[in-house]
Amino acid sequence: MGSLIVQAGTLKHKRIPMVESLKGHANFTPALIKKAVFAMIESEVLSGKLHLERAIFIDLFSGSGQMGLEAVSRGFKSAHLFEIDRTRINFLLKNVSPLSERLFIHNKDSFRFFDKIEKEEEEIFVYFIDPPYSFWEVPEKINKLLERINIANSESKIYLQSPEEPTHYTNKYSRFGNNYVFNFS
Repeated sequence: MGSLIVQAGTLKHKRIPMVESLKGHANFTPALIKKAVFAMIESEVLSGKLHLERAIFIDLFSGSGQMGLEAVSRGFKSAHLFEIDRTRINFLLKNVSPLSERLFIHNKDSFRFFDKIEKEEEEIFVYFIDPPYSFWEVPEKINKLLERINIANSESKIYLQSPEEPTHYTNKYSRFGNNYVFNFS
């Protein structure tokens, strides 16, 4: 079994095992996408639009937990990882959670519970959304989630990974291999 590596920060080079595939789909975020998302976030930091010590990273489909772990390693105040699959939750609790007291694991449906995380007035949410590919067969569910996030937290930063060519989003996006990353900042 392979491993995923933290790319930067206090946990740089830390390895976590790859999470077990569900129904033949590993569905972990490729290193190139992870690097790109955090480069976009770093751009927000350098421009003064985001202060990591007040930022809460929320991975709505965490799978391996690597994005949340990368976030706390790079200085985010905390990271909340949502995962609905019990096997993956057990994996996260065993392999990822012990690495930082700033990681919070939620065995909850992200569509129903994303807005239950409390925050201080000065804090900002940074969402990473990489839903299972099957969700893109009916993109209305993702669109509704994006809409609800914007209503609940208008100052939020949202990064969406998609296997689909952008046709219904007007936001900035970049292509990385077979994936696209949309920036809703």
